Amino acid sequence: MSNPKVSVIVPNYNYSRYLEQRMDSILGQTYDEMEIIILDDCSTDDSRKIIEKYRGNPKVTGIIYNNECSGSPFKQWEKGISISRGEYIWIAEADDVADADFLHHTVNILDRRSDVTVAYALSRLIDSSGKEIRNHIEDTVYSPFSPPKASGEAVVYDGASYFASRLIAHNVIYNASMALFRAVTFRRLDIRLYGKLRYIGDWAFWSEMSLKGNIAEVRLRLNSFRQHQASTTHISLSDRREALQREEDAFGHTFSPIATRILSQQADCSLYMPSYNTYLRRYNPARHKKRRYIKHLVSSFLKAATGRDAPIPPLSYLISISSPSILAIIPPKK
Repeated sequence: MSNPKVSVIVPNYNYSRYLEQRMDSILGQTYDEMEIIILDDCSTDDSRKIIEKYRGNPKVTGIIYNNECSGSPFKQWEKGISISRGEYIWIAEADDVADADFLHHTVNILDRRSDVTVAYALSRLIDSSGKEIRNHIEDTVYSPFSPPKASGEAVVYDGASYFASRLIAHNVIYNASMALFRAVTFRRLDIRLYGKLRYIGDWAFWSEMSLKGNIAEVRLRLNSFRQHQASTTHISLSDRREALQREEDAFGHTFSPIATRILSQQADCSLYMPSYNTYLRRYNPARHKKRRYIKHLVSSFLKAATGRDAPIPPLSYLISISSPSILAIIPPKK
């Protein structure tokens, strides 16, 4: 039996209410060269009963029930990928839903562009009942720019500049279900910070993937990311905030120097030192960026006065003058 093109990993924890809809949206894909691996992390609801309905399906090549809760979605990702056979990996979260053409479009890009490591589609947000709601996440992650329109084409970005000017600031790939990636690239990751982070491991994961190759954004809304009140943890809000801050610090400590190095190499040096008024007029920066730029100006003047090289600007300023490099715009496959 030949290997499937796509391995679909379905991590589940207490999502029996949504499992059938999720599985229907996978099995209903117009592109069907796939295997499906279902992973259950010690669910206490009726998930096992629902999962067992699919045991005889020829597309379902693996069903694994954990004896102990892993407490980490990323351990489940790794477990599924370790037994997968596909060239491409789709982490299809159990409570999300995909449009029937999701794989049609994302596989097409990865097939056509060997330099692309991740292809992701635009997403909509839905509530627990499946009703579409305002996508407040998109408003945040694309700030200060407007979110892209669902125009149908695929935009291929240089991976390094995409990471350094966009992903370092916001997790644009904010739902694993919206992306398809190469298994071989995953196996070549070397930083692997994502496995140490409970809350923002996906942000670290996509950041590292973008450093290994280019990124394609399919400008069609092909994924529905479910928002609901259910929580997989009983940690208090204050403790969660503290843990999140620690993880963001770890993320910054690991990735900010990489982003600064990339942007300082790519940026036009003449943009390092515009006058303060020019900086305000050109970029309309937030207050905290203004303060950082003033510090950069003062430091630069002091170093220039003593004959030393001016310092590299802070990352916040480099981001403000940068945007990811577009390598190609590909019309949609009919």
